[in-house]
Amino acid sequence: MKTKIFIIIASIIIISNNLFAGFTLDLLPKLGVAGSFTDLTESVVEGRGDLNLQLGYHFPIGKKFKGIDLLFDTGISFGSLSIKNNPSDKYSINQMDIMSINTGLACKFVAAPIFLESTINTNQSTAYGISIGAKFIPFIGGLNVKLSQVPISLYINLSAERRIYIYDKHALVVGINLFYEYMFFNKNDISKLFASRSISKHHSIGALMSIGYHFGGN
Repeated sequence: MKTKIFIIIASIIIISNNLFAGFTLDLLPKLGVAGSFTDLTESVVEGRGDLNLQLGYHFPIGKKFKGIDLLFDTGISFGSLSIKNNPSDKYSINQMDIMSINTGLACKFVAAPIFLESTINTNQSTAYGISIGAKFIPFIGGLNVKLSQVPISLYINLSAERRIYIYDKHALVVGINLFYEYMFFNKNDISKLFASRSISKHHSIGALMSIGYHFGGN
């Protein structure tokens, strides 16, 4: 009986080491700015903050092109919902604090650094990524009316990151992200959200800087 238990435990350890050897995780706080554009031609620049979690599997390839990370992309975003109103409106900007929850998929291409490869230490890699998904906006501050549906923004994010390994499988990440979002909302909620009935489209584009943590092989 003891021999069978030992064999089972040893088999689980071997399978786990082989199966999860490529497990990878990124925890990336981000700060930056976004510009919002609507049917009204003027734009509004607003602050944006993200706490982004990506986890998945790394598929190794070689030395220069090190591999590909396939990841589940999720996180929380903080910012503002802003819009220039019509000139006839009493206030020029209608601005509300928002919190959104994003969920999607990401792919990162990991390679040896092309420039500044000896900065801080020589154990480094670069990761160029793309992520797509949807952001749900369940919280809008200052909105005292009930919306017909939760606004949803489809997003695409491009990223470039430098991973600086401090310990085995533990790295500091410094990166930049460029994103685009397109918001969907119920037509019955237009006046509730924007204090204007002429808004039917809401686009956002922006840039975020990130300093975070990476777990995974180099």
